Amino acid sequence: MNPKAKLIEAFQSDTRIQRFKALEKEIEKHPSLLQAYEDIKLAQQQYVRANAQKKPDAAEKKRMYETKLKGLKENPFIEEYLDLIEELNYDLQWTLGEIESAINEALHPAFKDPE
Repeated sequence: MNPKAKLIEAFQSDTRIQRFKALEKEIEKHPSLLQAYEDIKLAQQQYVRANAQKKPDAAEKKRMYETKLKGLKENPFIEEYLDLIEELNYDLQWTLGEIESAINEALHPAFKDPE
């Protein structure tokens, strides 16, 4: 098995990924949950954009996002789903960083990533 296939298999067999997929299917069965999730993503994008552009309404957009997020997290499915997204995204970013470091080290033996 090649390294890419091993990595894919490792992610697919992770119980957190399996739980994430199960939660995603449950959320998709409930249009109101799906819409609330889409609304929170939009509110987050609006806040991030306003904050990056230093717009005067950035604080209000942040408050609206946090209020929507708090309301959404009252649903245990959504709360677990959002927590898993955060956790899996962190793991994915870490994995990508490790791969990048290994490639850089192989291409440039003098390069050493400070640990």
